[in-house]
Amino acid sequence: MFNSKRTVRRLGLLVISIIGVIMVLDFILQKKELRHVARSDQALSSRSLEDQERNHTKEPALMINEMKKIVSETEDNDTSGRINEQLMHERTEHVRNKCKYLGLGNANALPPMSDYIVVDEKFKVVYCMVPKIASTSWTKLFLSQHLTTPYQNITWQTWHKTWRKYMKELHRYPMNERIKILQSYTKFMFVRDPLDRIVSAFKNKFTFKGKSNQKEYEWYGKAYGKAIVKKYRKNPTLRSLQDGLGITFEEFIQYITNDAPHKDEHWKSVYLLCHPCDINYDYIGNFYDATNESNFILNRIHLETIKFPSENVLTKNGGFGVNGTKLKYAYQKIPKSTLSKLEYLYEKDYALFSEDFHFKKVTGLL
Repeated sequence: MFNSKRTVRRLGLLVISIIGVIMVLDFILQKKELRHVARSDQALSSRSLEDQERNHTKEPALMINEMKKIVSETEDNDTSGRINEQLMHERTEHVRNKCKYLGLGNANALPPMSDYIVVDEKFKVVYCMVPKIASTSWTKLFLSQHLTTPYQNITWQTWHKTWRKYMKELHRYPMNERIKILQSYTKFMFVRDPLDRIVSAFKNKFTFKGKSNQKEYEWYGKAYGKAIVKKYRKNPTLRSLQDGLGITFEEFIQYITNDAPHKDEHWKSVYLLCHPCDINYDYIGNFYDATNESNFILNRIHLETIKFPSENVLTKNGGFGVNGTKLKYAYQKIPKSTLSKLEYLYEKDYALFSEDFHFKKVTGLL
C-alpha cells in the first residue's frame, strides 16, 4: 500500500513539473506576442505591458504552488495515517498481552453480552459506545449517515429515540452471525481515565445546567439521588429526600464505592462495558486525542469525507491523558481511604490501559 502511495506522489510531482514547463513556455510566447503588439500599437503604454507581464508571471507560479500544497497535504495525511496505524497496533497488542498475563477473558470464547457493544451493518463496524467518552458524537455521526441528514440538524431527542434502530446490540444476533461479524467487521472503542470519567458523569447527571439536562437531572435524582441523600446526608431536608436533587460529589463517591460501583453505564468500567479481553479490537482510541484519532478511524471505515464533530469533545492535551492538577482538585475532599477503594473498583481499567493512556491515580497525587 505504501509503495503505491509513493508512486502516486511521484506521479503527482511529475505532473506538476510538466505543467510548470508548459506554463513557462506559454508565458514566453505570450510575452513575445505582447511585445509585438506593443511595437505595432503606439497607444499601448509601456506601463500597461509591464502590468500584463506581471500578471502572466504570477498565474503559473500560484498554480504550481497550489498543486505542491495539495501533494504536501497528501503526504502529511499519509504520514499521520501511518503513525496512527502503528500507534493503534501497539495499543491493541499491549492490551492483548496484558489480558494474557493477567488471565483475563478469552478472545476465542463466545461473544460477550453487553448492551453497549453495537453493530452498524451499513458501515460494517462493531463499536463499544462508552458513555462519557464521546459516545453521543459517534452514534449521532453514524445516525446522520443513515438519515442522510447533517450532523448538526439531529436533535438530542431524535438521536435518543432513533440511533439504536440502526445500531443493534451484538448479543441480539444469532451466535453464528455474531462470530462472523467479529471476524469480518472493524471493531473499535475509546478509553478515558476512569476518575476523570466519574467527574464528567457527576457533572452531567447530578449537576443542574438548565433546560439542557433538566430531564436527566430529575431522573437521576429519583433513580439514585434519593437513596444517596437518605444514606449519606446528615440532617437531610424533606424535599431532598423526596426529589434526590443536589447531591454533592462527596456523597456520590461514597455511593459508588459502597453501594453501586458499576450499576450505571455512565460510571461502569470500560472493561465491563467493552470486554477488551474477549474481543480483539482493531482500534482502541484515546479520548484525549479524540478528534485526530476519530478521523483516522473514519478514514479506515471508508468515511474519509466526514470529519469527526467537536461537539462534546473538549480541547485535549495531545493525547497525554487527564490533567493531574484538575483531577487532584476534583477529589481533594475525598478521604484517601475512599479513593483507594474507588481506584480498586477500576483496577482492570488501570491494568489494561494505564500505560498507553497515561491514567493518573489521585492517591499518588495527594
